[in-house]
Amino acid sequence: EMCIRDRRWGASAETGTVKVKIFTMAGELVKTVSALISEASVLWDVKTDTGHSAASGVYIAVIEAETDSGYRERKIVKIALLKKYGSDPDLVN
Repeated sequence: EMCIRDRRWGASAETGTVKVKIFTMAGELVKTVSALISEASVLWDVKTDTGHSAASGVYIAVIEAETDSGYRERKIVKIALLKKYGSDPDLVN
């Protein structure tokens, strides 16, 4: 799993949701994950929306938070996924 977090999420008294859309560098949507702001992080199981294991590489994460009171914030960040060789059951060696 990969944990995506912002230190302000857990410190906020606000309630709402955080949604993270993960894209390849070519702009293809890999996965959408979400959580409550109060959870302070969003977990990605490192799988695509179709259930396949995501490849090692650089991805773009679009992070959108919206509080129940209507405040919205959006960030775009690069994330790197590095897997230990031989640790991916979806790959045939």
